[in-house]
Amino acid sequence: MQTMERNLKMLSKLAEANNLPHALLFTGPERIGKKNAALKFLDGLKYEKSNFTLLAESPITIKQIRDLKRKFSLTSFENLRKVAIIENADRMLPEAANAFLKLLEEPRGDALFILI
Repeated sequence: MQTMERNLKMLSKLAEANNLPHALLFTGPERIGKKNAALKFLDGLKYEKSNFTLLAESPITIKQIRDLKRKFSLTSFENLRKVAIIENADRMLPEAANAFLKLLEEPRGDALFILI
């Protein structure tokens, strides 16, 4: 648990310094709380809550990624970060993974993707 707290503190410092990357990967064994850690990190982050997306279904389909891409292409009224947590990212269907790669390589605006 100490490692998680230390990592979350480091991420929070990066966010405060406006030096947060557009993608984060939370890895580790099953059922250790990666999603909870991601949500806890978001508690202290300023982001557009109405544009928050959680993809938790498995497998993740190309339709879900296209919907995410459409949502992230919209302009933010408050100029806040848009956030998506993609749980089970390793279970994306191949066409979904290819579409997501394009989105990941060319993020629009202030995007944050957390892959679990």
